[in-house]
Amino acid sequence: MRKFLRRCWKLVAWLDQLWKKFLGASTRSEVSRLESSDKQAESTRVLPAQVAVELLAQGLGRHSLQGASSAVGEAVKQSVPAPSCQQSNKPLLEQAEQLARQLELEAQGCLWRLQGGQDRQQRKKLEAQGKKFRRYIWAFHRKWSHDSAPWELLARWYAAAAQSVRLCVIALRVGPPASERFAVVQLLAQCQSALLQIAQQYWGRDDRQQKEMYSLIRQLLQHWKIDRWVSYLSRKEPVDLHSLEEVETQLRSLQQCLERLKHQQNLLNKLRYESTQRFPQGGEQAQRAVRTILATIEQLSQLGCPMSHSEIIQALLAIRAKLPPQEELSGAVRQALRCADQSAQCSKSLPHSPLPDFPEHTQKLRYVLEGKKVVLVAGEVRPLAQKKIVEAFGLKELVWCEARDGESVRKLESLIASPDVFLVLVAPRWASHGHTEALSQYCRKHHKPLVRLRSGYNPNAIAYQLLQQCSHQLGL
Repeated sequence: MRKFLRRCWKLVAWLDQLWKKFLGASTRSEVSRLESSDKQAESTRVLPAQVAVELLAQGLGRHSLQGASSAVGEAVKQSVPAPSCQQSNKPLLEQAEQLARQLELEAQGCLWRLQGGQDRQQRKKLEAQGKKFRRYIWAFHRKWSHDSAPWELLARWYAAAAQSVRLCVIALRVGPPASERFAVVQLLAQCQSALLQIAQQYWGRDDRQQKEMYSLIRQLLQHWKIDRWVSYLSRKEPVDLHSLEEVETQLRSLQQCLERLKHQQNLLNKLRYESTQRFPQGGEQAQRAVRTILATIEQLSQLGCPMSHSEIIQALLAIRAKLPPQEELSGAVRQALRCADQSAQCSKSLPHSPLPDFPEHTQKLRYVLEGKKVVLVAGEVRPLAQKKIVEAFGLKELVWCEARDGESVRKLESLIASPDVFLVLVAPRWASHGHTEALSQYCRKHHKPLVRLRSGYNPNAIAYQLLQQCSHQLGL
């Protein structure tokens, strides 16, 4: 009898241990499920682990997982919000700005080490700024001495990375064309590849800023819908750390381009505001508004904005009766006025003379491209397709250039630089990657829109790609 009772006691103890193990596994799985759902929420709320385990144990004791999860959910709603740095779904713009500030701190830390590392007040100031991001600056580690690393090179790379992220912030606010967006992503990729090599060679561990830059690039590719190959994103394709001067030159060039687009956007906003104001006819305020609009149009012309832009046309149509004689107007304003008159005539004749064979978006682009000269870089010349494109958009001329393998496209630069050329089209299906990149550089240099025809050169497909890639440059 004693042996039987002893065995029963052992069996009860074994069942008790088994139940505790099952309860612990269920509790951990339920807590992990709740944590994963919290991470997907817009604002993450943190629940103490002990409270969650107690609530789950109470629910499991009543054989009700649903009751336990609902109890935990109520406790989560009443809990304190987590710090902002733990939120996984922060806005892209805010994430980029915070990353830029962290990289600037790293660059200042490297400069502090380069200057000898003796200024304690500067170090305390930088450490206090780093604590806001829960970040320890690499250059302040005890194992580093003033001559153990190329601090000037590291400071310049971190500064270049911060500048590239700043350009990303400007691009997110301005909304530049597709070529500038891709240039921003390419420079970000080069800088994050450099930070990865720096972390491997000098820090000896992973760098959080490099991982955040990589994540930012992935989000930008999805946000801007870029389907092109981006170099330097793979560990097998590292950037040369001694190519810093070239990267800095590209950053300065891209910054000038984005600043120009930002200034252009500000002028367009000013134009929209002035054209919507209502002043007494012939009053001093009305005359001042007209002078402001004309001066703004002149500035937009100097920045390379097309005079067929919709904002310019609407502003001129709003003050058409208040304009001085054409002899007193500048050349840019007269050109914009001709575009406005053509737009008004087309809008009147559109319901009565539509193009029967083409959809609405193709007809819309016809009024922008009519009478223009366009360059198409594709495969073998097809006269029937060329004639169809000319008729669909009413082009003055379509210059079809064949892209042969192994042949340089440098001869096309003079053609693209011609003032008569309004637009450049390239078909990546028949043009190589080198041709496309060279054409992108030429168009950026001479301020010409470049459109990649990913779906062939059917007129409707061309119109769709034009609206998707360069509607901002065409004023649509």
